Amino acid sequence: MPIYNPGAPFVITARFDDVRSYGRHGGIDFAAPRGTPIPCAVQGIVVGRGEHATYGNMAVVKHDDPTTQMDEFTLYAHMPGLCFIPAIGTAVERGQAIGLVGNTGDSTDAHLHFELVWAVAGTWLTLDNPYEGGRLPRPSTVGRLDPLIEANWYGMDVYQASDDAGPVSRPAWSCRAA
Repeated sequence: MPIYNPGAPFVITARFDDVRSYGRHGGIDFAAPRGTPIPCAVQGIVVGRGEHATYGNMAVVKHDDPTTQMDEFTLYAHMPGLCFIPAIGTAVERGQAIGLVGNTGDSTDAHLHFELVWAVAGTWLTLDNPYEGGRLPRPSTVGRLDPLIEANWYGMDVYQASDDAGPVSRPAWSCRAA
């Protein structure tokens, strides 16, 4: 069943499409203690990392799926710092730490905000928010999908923690204490 499940100690606190004061929630929120490593959902390439007013410190990973005409992306938000996120162009594996749980941006407590996004290939625009290495190219025809629906992953090999899964190791690119 390919749905993103980071496992313990992550607990779902907000679901996809929940109604909020600003509109509908475009992802899933997983509460976890600050500093908990976040496992990458699917093998891919880091295509964006940066600070965003709403998402705080975030990462965007692109995933190749030859069975569709779309590009798939996962977005991980509210991390404590950019130094916890791999550099743009870094290949990441399913289950590898993509960063750490934090409380940055428009967030009231430590959690992971996670989104699954698809895009029709070939139509692009740029985000105005600052990203490392310039603006992050973003497809102009996009949709957010519920990460807890198997069909939305188009058969990709998605990270699922099992009951006996050990903790994901901290990222090798972690900040060092001054």
